[in-house]
Amino acid sequence: MSESNCAKCGITFVGKDIFQTFLERYGSVWKAARTARCYGWTRKEPKSFVINRVLVKSKSGDVHRCNNCGNVVPAHY
Repeated sequence: MSESNCAKCGITFVGKDIFQTFLERYGSVWKAARTARCYGWTRKEPKSFVINRVLVKSKSGDVHRCNNCGNVVPAHY
């Protein structure tokens, strides 16, 4: 489920930019940048949070499940 939308219901998996999320929370550019870097965010390579999708680990194989409709697809690492 590397695509940005669910194939069944169409809901998006791309959340807000990580830096913007922490900037809204802390109100400090320095603190937001420091925290965002812990998630792999950089100015040259910004990243967003993944939402509405859950990785389900199991003995029969890991899957990604859409929180909206329950659509399940195998996880490819």
